[in-house]
Amino acid sequence: MSHFIDYCDEIRAARKNGFARVALPAAITLPDICARVEYPELSSNKKVGERYKKWIQTFLKGINPEEANCPCLNCEKRADSPIEFSCNGCTLQEKAYAEGIKQLAIQLYELRNNITHEGNIQIKYYLVDLAYSDAKFPMHMQPYSNGQYLYRKPLMNLGVLIDAFCLSAIRYYENTSDEKKEKLDDFDKGTFYSDNLEENS
Repeated sequence: MSHFIDYCDEIRAARKNGFARVALPAAITLPDICARVEYPELSSNKKVGERYKKWIQTFLKGINPEEANCPCLNCEKRADSPIEFSCNGCTLQEKAYAEGIKQLAIQLYELRNNITHEGNIQIKYYLVDLAYSDAKFPMHMQPYSNGQYLYRKPLMNLGVLIDAFCLSAIRYYENTSDEKKEKLDDFDKGTFYSDNLEENS
């Protein structure tokens, strides 16, 4: 049994039961838990942001940053689309994706701080979308009008965001070393079930 994976599953269950805004503060701090284990050399309080963003850039999957949807010089025939697609192996798109993930990490760290310190759900370059955030398989839907974002900003579906945090954390746990798994499972070592004395004796 993994305490850490159980915790991730609890967060996902809360989302699926319609409590996405309740689940988000827990989900958005999963990179804190994982990054503390992955980057022990960044353990000081002054390095919290650095290790958080580094973990996002390396391990977060399931979100395609809008910054990566840039025009591609090799794909001009599709330049009239509001969403730019690229050819396989397009170096420009690869650079755009890397930059997109970097910028997304900055924005998610800002969101994490907004939630945990200010108590508000705001992302600078996105609008947070609650529609269908409790769906079994939530999806990003970007509505356009005349080639522009309908709401002037891209949407970030809350369900997609929570699932991306949870599934990426679970994947990280499953592929890391036993030593790191043990540290991840220790995140709640100060808690116990008081109604089960035999188990906790």
